[in-house]
Amino acid sequence: PPPPAGALPGSPAVRTYVYVDDLDRCDPATAAGVLRAVDELGGQDGVAVVAAVDARAMQKSLEGRVAEPAAYISRVFDVPFAMRAFAGDPAVRFMRSLMRQAVPSWPAALATGSGDRSGRQVVVESFELSPGEALFTSELARFCATPGGARKLLTVYRLARTAPVVSATAEPSVLRALGILVAILVGAPAQAAQVLGAVVEELAAGAEGATFQKVLEKVAREHTAGCGRATCGSCADWSRVNRAFADLVRGQDVPMEVGAYAEWVDEVARFALPG
Repeated sequence: PPPPAGALPGSPAVRTYVYVDDLDRCDPATAAGVLRAVDELGGQDGVAVVAAVDARAMQKSLEGRVAEPAAYISRVFDVPFAMRAFAGDPAVRFMRSLMRQAVPSWPAALATGSGDRSGRQVVVESFELSPGEALFTSELARFCATPGGARKLLTVYRLARTAPVVSATAEPSVLRALGILVAILVGAPAQAAQVLGAVVEELAAGAEGATFQKVLEKVAREHTAGCGRATCGSCADWSRVNRAFADLVRGQDVPMEVGAYAEWVDEVARFALPG
């Protein structure tokens, strides 16, 4: 954002971060009021709002107050992200981080762990896209219906690609499968839920000759058959998804194996609001 009025030339830009928590513990009227305030704040230049909420509780609070609670929440919280459960290795790493404060003699190597150090290095480096990756990611805007969707796609993709998926470090091209799934999630959220489920089912079935393109076409046909009109909003979304993927295949090196997409399903699902 630009420097505030009255700031000296060359002054660094100022950004205000607002953190909201425990909304799901408020009564519905209060929660709805806070969401309206968050919506207004988020539209101001230089303001970023981070909220930790229970999306289902928020939807219930908005029932009867807005026409479409799910759509409203999706607009207010531009980039949703589901936190992992506090258990297993993440819990151990957190406790070790506390040990550095509680026990001065705690060895630094034990406080972080060699695996944790390497993981942090990967995360920092992975926010930077290579030129080739940036070009491919630009092509993914075909899946989006609006400029805002394209901006959101880039944001979510940069976050999602930091996931510690093993093959991503061994085979960078596998990130293209992630990018495509994220593009579908952002460009057609309702269809993405069906696609992610179909990918898992296809892999479990072990069908020979199954490709991601066939999965897309199959799920789209199932909707069209149930719709009976082929002219509804979902039909238009499916048409855009299939057309974008077909264009991508013609001009880019796109992974076709279902398995390449299956390993990203859980990570991509974390960026979807619960239905």
